Amino acid sequence: MNLRRVIGRLLAVFVIAGLVAAPLVTPAAAKRLPASEMSDMSAMPGDMPCCPDGQKNKSCQDCPLLAMCMLTVAQADPSPTNGIQVSFQTHRLFFALDDLIADGLIYTYTRALQAALIGIAMTGSATLARADIKDYEFQLVDKTVKTGDAIISVRLIHKPDGKPVSDAVIFAKRLDMAPDGMETMKTTIEAMPSTEPGVYKFKAAVTMQGGWQLSLGAKVQGETGTVENKLVLKATP
Repeated sequence: MNLRRVIGRLLAVFVIAGLVAAPLVTPAAAKRLPASEMSDMSAMPGDMPCCPDGQKNKSCQDCPLLAMCMLTVAQADPSPTNGIQVSFQTHRLFFALDDLIADGLIYTYTRALQAALIGIAMTGSATLARADIKDYEFQLVDKTVKTGDAIISVRLIHKPDGKPVSDAVIFAKRLDMAPDGMETMKTTIEAMPSTEPGVYKFKAAVTMQGGWQLSLGAKVQGETGTVENKLVLKATP
């Protein structure tokens, strides 16, 4: 049983090898017979080695060995041009693949493609996670301030996770008494340095007691749109 199995596998290997090699060998060894030669088959002499001795009719049309004669003639004069061309192209393809594999280019290109796909996926995830500018807002650290030169602190957060957002660019700021119906009464306000992450400080001249409104406009790095908030605070003596 083992011997039969080995023989069967060997035959299968030979068949597969023949099927793989056939397209490479056949173009170089075979040649299409021109129509002129096909027409001359009928005039073939009777002493051809493949013709039977007892053939009565000298015409190859009725010869039972016509197929064998045609195959012999077709293989007797293969086309050198066709053979060289197919062989050259095949070897050129194999050498090109061998060079790519030897130089590690195929592996390099594969890793580069994987890295690019991972980068695109991570960029898309980050964009989806932080795509809406409305997910950001300013919040007052202290809702009351003293009149005079007051320090107002606000915190910029990302609402979905509550994390502070640093390095925002605050390009618009205004402090007025709109809560008390005196929107035209505004005061000076300037940015101050801050060391706490996500906290932005301002120095303002709070001249009166009452309600004050702090209006802010900012840009968050990596996001489109503007964060705009109006915060109400109370000035006490």
